[in-house]
Amino acid sequence: MFGHLTIAVIFIGGGVAVAIPNPEETCVTNGHIYEKGDKWQPLGECAEATCTGNNDYSKLGCPKIAVDKKAGWTLSKEDPSQSYPACCPQPVPPKNGNKKSS
Repeated sequence: MFGHLTIAVIFIGGGVAVAIPNPEETCVTNGHIYEKGDKWQPLGECAEATCTGNNDYSKLGCPKIAVDKKAGWTLSKEDPSQSYPACCPQPVPPKNGNKKSS
């Protein structure tokens, strides 16, 4: 989710003045400016970042999932081309139809 940042442009005596966002309320990463509380998926990652202000952000990754490998269960691979959390690994049942998990 991309936040919307409002930047004021003021015309003063034929010149242009641009109001710079308060750094305590923003994060700048990969050429994007996010407001405090905005969420986004970092490029090439299966995660969700949240701007906490002061150019800092927290990152939430995929949960750890255990499957019963002896019963034939596997995990799909992360797919960063998908949106978070759909990009996270998912349990894959065995081909024989046994759906027991641990």
